[in-house]
Amino acid sequence: MNAMCHRAQTTWSPPVIKPVSTDTTRGIDRAALTAAAVDRRARLDEIGAAMEAACETAVTRAFPYFRDSNREDWNRRAWARYVDEAIHQARLHAQEISALRRDAERLDHLVACLSPVLH
Repeated sequence: MNAMCHRAQTTWSPPVIKPVSTDTTRGIDRAALTAAAVDRRARLDEIGAAMEAACETAVTRAFPYFRDSNREDWNRRAWARYVDEAIHQARLHAQEISALRRDAERLDHLVACLSPVLH
């Protein structure tokens, strides 16, 4: 059927369909997938370290006399401040942490699916 427009098309030809390769693993680089998962876990470690540093900074800001002490020396108020900051940091970074964990798990799963089965 021809559409009504200023250029009338007289014939219609079906689109050319290219055959799909049955070997889909050839174009997937397992090393790149593994490296991407490692990168995401490294970023998770960086975020965790930054969160921990922020919590300790919050304690030393509120209680300067704990600046050079070990956590073992902290009192309940210092720990309460640490936990409050940890909750705040968790809220700030929750979406990114969740996405990074999910991505790393999916990449690991892809690598596992692409790995040859050992007998």
